[in-house]
Order: sequence, then structure tokens, then C-alpha cells
Amino acid sequence: FEIKDQIDKSSKTAFWTRIPVNAHIVHLGLVLLLIGHITTTVLVDRGDASHRITLVKDEIIIDGDYGFEFNELIATEDDLQVGDGFVGVKITVYDYQDGEFDEIGVVEPGMLRFDRTGTARSEVDVLTRWSGDMVFIFDGTQAQGLMQQTSSNGLDSINLVRVTVYDLPGSHLVWIGWSLMMLGMLGVTFSGISKNKQLVSRTVKLSEQE
Repeated sequence: FEIKDQIDKSSKTAFWTRIPVNAHIVHLGLVLLLIGHITTTVLVDRGDASHRITLVKDEIIIDGDYGFEFNELIATEDDLQVGDGFVGVKITVYDYQDGEFDEIGVVEPGMLRFDRTGTARSEVDVLTRWSGDMVFIFDGTQAQGLMQQTSSNGLDSINLVRVTVYDLPGSHLVWIGWSLMMLGMLGVTFSGISKNKQLVSRTVKLSEQE
């Protein structure tokens, strides 16, 4: 009769209420992570040429709802934690709405030079906003030409640079989802430990009564 009562009781209870809360948290985190992954990878055509923008020095170039202003070229070999030289650009980013510009941040994407191996590494800069991340990548194909021009005519002679910009709305969902999954799994683990302790305690009591 007790088994029948338990079956009747469980059948009257919605199945989602019988699932532990921590499991719900894990599932929610997984859904958010998948949504964030789709919006930042599948829905972004990284090979599309529209992501590559040519910037003119001290002019705001409008692209969609944003404005990008190339402020200065940066070329240095001093105070570098890694690498033997750095070349990059300082860009001010604006939110463009109704003909007005509102500054939202400054980024400095570039490239590091390694003389010993004769290689270079792209240094990506990310502008983080509440709606997601905006990733800036310096076009490495222009690095050598820029260095040659600056060595001959100085930094002020550079008036055009190219950068690749990826606007990734929803990228925060990846980290939020991952965090929720970790939190939920920790809860499941502690819940399991607690239940095991209770089971052991009951077993000990039953053995003592016998």
C-alpha cells in the first residue's frame, strides 16, 4: 500500500517539480551556453569581407550602429612583457544613433613581433558591453608596410589602417551559461553527499535497533 500511495502521489505531481532544483539550473545553463555559442559562431560569417574596415586617421567611419575613429598608430619595442616589437592602432569606438555619436570605449589591436623565430602574433582587443563583446583584429598583412613607412617618414605619416571587427551580441550568454552549469553541478554534488550521509545515518540506526 505504501508503494501504491507513493506512485499515486508522484503521478499527481508535475514531473518538473520532481526534478531537483540544481538539475534545473544545469539545464538552464546548458541552454544559455548553446544560445551564446550559436550567436557567436554559427550566425557570424567570419570570412565575410564586410567585417574588414578601412579607417582614416582622425575621421569617424560609420559602420552600422557604430562609429570607429583611428586616432594614432602605435609602434614600440619598449616595456613589452613578451615579443620584441609591437605595432598596433588606437581606435575610439562610438555608438551611433540618430546622427549623434556617444563614445563607448577605446581599443588597441595590433601585432607582436618575435625576432628570434621570425614570426608575429596577432594581439586581439575586445570591447565588452552589456549586450555582448566586440572583437577587433589588426590586419597583419599591412604590418610590414606600416613599419617600413614609419621608419622612413614617422608615425604621423600613417593615415590609413585596416581592422577586422566582429560584433558578437549574446557572447555573455556563453559565460553565464557555463557558470550556471558549474553552480548547478556543485549543488548536485553536495546534494548527493548530503543524501549519502543521511542514508548511512539511517542504516546505522537500523543496525543499532536490531
